[in-house]
Amino acid sequence: MIRQANSSIRRRSLCLAAATAATLSFAIASARAQTTVPFATVSGVIAVHYNDNGGGENPANQAYLRAQFSETNTNGGVLNFDSTPLPGGGGLSWYLLFQAVPDQFGFDMVLETPTADGSNPPPVVTAYDNTDNSLPGAAPAGPVTWAISGYTGATNGPADPANGIINSLIRGGSGAPSYDGVTITSQTLSVSGTVFTMDIAGELDSDGAIYWYTIGQPDGQMSTFGLTGKIYFSGTFTYDSATDTTPLIDFYAGTMQFDAEVICGDRYVDVSGNDFGNLCLDNLSPCATIQHAVDVACPGDTVRVAAGTYVEQVRIDKSLTLLGAGAGSTTIVAPAQSSRAVEAADHGFGLRNYDYQIGVFGTGTETVDISGFTLDGNNDAKSSGPGTFRSQQITFLNANGTIEDNVLRDWQDPSAFGVQGVASLVVGSATPVSVTIRNNTVSGYQKGAIVAFGTGAVDATIEGNTTIGAGPISSTAQNGIQISSGATGRILNNNVSGNNYTPMTWCASGILVFGVDGIEVRGNTLDGNLCDLIVQSNGNTVAGNAITSSAAWPFSLLGNDNVVDQNYVDGAPGEGIYVDGIDNVITCNRLTNNGTGVYVDSSSTAGTPNAVNENVIAGNAAGLDATAVTAVPLVDGTNNYWGCPTGANTAGCDSAAGNVDVTPFATTEPLCVTCAGAGGDTDGDLVCDPVDNCPSDVNADQADADGDGLGDVCDACPLDADNDIDGDGVCGDVDNCPSDANADQSDVDGDGLGDVCDPEDGAGTVVLSRVKLKADKVASSKPDGKVKIRVLIADDTAGNFLPADLVTSGDVRFEVTAGDFTATVEMGTCSQVNARKIKCKNGDARGTFRLVPQGANVFPNTYKVSVALKRHGDGDTPTGPVTVVLRQPTPGIDRSDDISACTAKPGRLSCREQ
Repeated sequence: MIRQANSSIRRRSLCLAAATAATLSFAIASARAQTTVPFATVSGVIAVHYNDNGGGENPANQAYLRAQFSETNTNGGVLNFDSTPLPGGGGLSWYLLFQAVPDQFGFDMVLETPTADGSNPPPVVTAYDNTDNSLPGAAPAGPVTWAISGYTGATNGPADPANGIINSLIRGGSGAPSYDGVTITSQTLSVSGTVFTMDIAGELDSDGAIYWYTIGQPDGQMSTFGLTGKIYFSGTFTYDSATDTTPLIDFYAGTMQFDAEVICGDRYVDVSGNDFGNLCLDNLSPCATIQHAVDVACPGDTVRVAAGTYVEQVRIDKSLTLLGAGAGSTTIVAPAQSSRAVEAADHGFGLRNYDYQIGVFGTGTETVDISGFTLDGNNDAKSSGPGTFRSQQITFLNANGTIEDNVLRDWQDPSAFGVQGVASLVVGSATPVSVTIRNNTVSGYQKGAIVAFGTGAVDATIEGNTTIGAGPISSTAQNGIQISSGATGRILNNNVSGNNYTPMTWCASGILVFGVDGIEVRGNTLDGNLCDLIVQSNGNTVAGNAITSSAAWPFSLLGNDNVVDQNYVDGAPGEGIYVDGIDNVITCNRLTNNGTGVYVDSSSTAGTPNAVNENVIAGNAAGLDATAVTAVPLVDGTNNYWGCPTGANTAGCDSAAGNVDVTPFATTEPLCVTCAGAGGDTDGDLVCDPVDNCPSDVNADQADADGDGLGDVCDACPLDADNDIDGDGVCGDVDNCPSDANADQSDVDGDGLGDVCDPEDGAGTVVLSRVKLKADKVASSKPDGKVKIRVLIADDTAGNFLPADLVTSGDVRFEVTAGDFTATVEMGTCSQVNARKIKCKNGDARGTFRLVPQGANVFPNTYKVSVALKRHGDGDTPTGPVTVVLRQPTPGIDRSDDISACTAKPGRLSCREQ
């Protein structure tokens, strides 16, 4: 990058962007995110040296870049290791590990520039190992591109040009000619008058080793300290050309920050583990405490805690997943309050002091997930009064995340149980965050089980949790779930019970929405609470909640523009729904067996009236009481079902009193009314199971085309009122024998009646005993095919097959099928030969039909029939089996039989019943 300067100064710049393949150390790489910890600072620090070829100090004549102490002192820039205590290091820091005195170490680096021509050759950075703990014992260990080295001599450190390197603690690259191990990731240069400012950042790749000064101490690995061996540097440096007195050198002074990349990954904890020097990265060598694993973890790591009991207070201030082996397996027991830390934090209401078992203290950007634990408060919560002190089992402040599948129990102070400010799970924030609290069970709490609040910055989803209060008590008014003080969100599908304050001077609430608008409260089940559900704000949606066994006041709605839909309130001694506000819409609720179904108080007088429509209000001592509404507009109480078809204030129906309009009314339960308390709604189509004609299949329209009580969507035969009465799998509306099983639907005469139920087809039988068939010779000049059939035909007592019929009608034919071979024998003229014989002929005298009764001593009502046909024209070779059908349209007889014991010869087939 070439800087621009005015004409009165020499042009000097740092050309780092035009690297060649031979100087890859200068290639600018794209920046990436790293997980790092502070490592060291360097002051000095960068000198640009130019070629000694007469080209002077200009960007095209740079020879090399060098990190050094000053313009004239070419020792390394002063490096001091960071003194921040290491995570889990027992007070150790990089400074205490590596450095005995201040300013002891120097940072040396040499990089060749693309314009180097050899006239000013780059110096060699040499790494040194020590052999006897003295300066003379420093032995060259080969060229490197960069090194962090200890300087000593008359004094310590690189400030004295006479000092030398006693050892090189950390090093990287192999020096010339590749100058590897250094990558510049960004570089900018700006100018103001004679002052040039350079911002530069890059990466240093070490060889991963730590080379100790002390003889006898083995060299170590940076991984021992949780480091990958990569170090990132960045800094801002200035050069004033007006004060430059050294030819061919521009010295940029400033401070460079070093950050070391940390080894990240899952961390493991087990009660049998060991914390000392342990990074918790090996599941076979886990840490012993959760806090140590949290401390050494990178942001975004997962801390996996094995089954067991851990007596700990855990503090988290980074993005993290804290994962137990399951609430039934991994238990964290609160240590004695005397040993627990108290932390000051602000979640939007100023600094407060927090006692906690798990404390999350973020800045608003972190994401923390906690799941799979039982938290046992051991009945040892601190409770010094509300003020600025809070005692919260899980304190989750200024962070995003999920708290899921945990059991929280016994976070209370029995000696001061009535003291406020003690809760089990609390989320809050001064900055916008999103938190999900799902599938947790909370019991043994003091004031609150689950609370979300914080200057409008917390968006909380509280879903699928179970909170169990202490039951009827006189010491404190507990709350199960609360969203208040600026938070927002939704309360979904929770089970809340047992919050009952017996003095009844304060509400012990199952669910409390206080002072925040637009909250969704849906699908919750509440029972045994003094005030099961309180919504004291505007624009909320309260839907699908079920409240039973309320201690006093099941549902209080204090506000405007709320939607109350499909809730179930049953058996409360007081008002099922108490309303004090305007523009509220109360629809499709089931309100039964309460002292009063709906009570509308005086604040509802002004403005748009409240609408109470399409509800079931039945079995209450009073249905809808609007006597407190003192002026128009009236409460809209139309289209409700009052428990009988004749409307409110009639025999068997609930009452309506005061300024309310109840006409028209519903004569049956509106379909939209919740099915809670009415048998449920398995398919969710808003039709209750007891009256749903398809309770497991969605069909809100209840269509039933055949009127059999089964809806079309679940009726296998939606047009058959008998629903396949014969059970053959064919619906009656298309079954050709609806009362007789015939899955094959055979209908030999094609008259629409199946064979099994056709009275004509089933009147008698045909027993085929002999068949002889001969195919016509295709090449023959005249047809010579033959058919001979012998059958027994049974008559019926109704005379459906008698000689007289044949003589009268003569309309008889036999249809023969044998593979692809077909032939029809039709008889048109019949005559009575004698009392026992009838003979028929077809019109061209090529077929004959003889019928002889068999007599009572042989087969009663049975005839032996012989049929012969000559000179038919079917050229297909007959193959068994053979089917023969007798057809006599008048009186409509069709009978058939087949025979399979056949012998085939070329062009012939002979079959005989065995």
